[in-house]
Amino acid sequence: MLAASDLALEDASLLLSYPLHSLRKSVRLPAAHFSKLRTPALFVPGAHKPRGSFAEMESALKLIALPTALI
Repeated sequence: MLAASDLALEDASLLLSYPLHSLRKSVRLPAAHFSKLRTPALFVPGAHKPRGSFAEMESALKLIALPTALI
């Protein structure tokens, strides 16, 4: 996420199977750092992943002021 906060390091972010939950706990991981993203981001969650539903990802992406996509 450091690279996504520094425009000199990248043009966009691709996040594959981003976990919203720990494997050991059902506690949601903080997504507050999403508000610090400074590049467009594409999130590709796993289809059978128990660590964050599509609806949870959509909610978390609202923290990002730049263009995002969830496929």
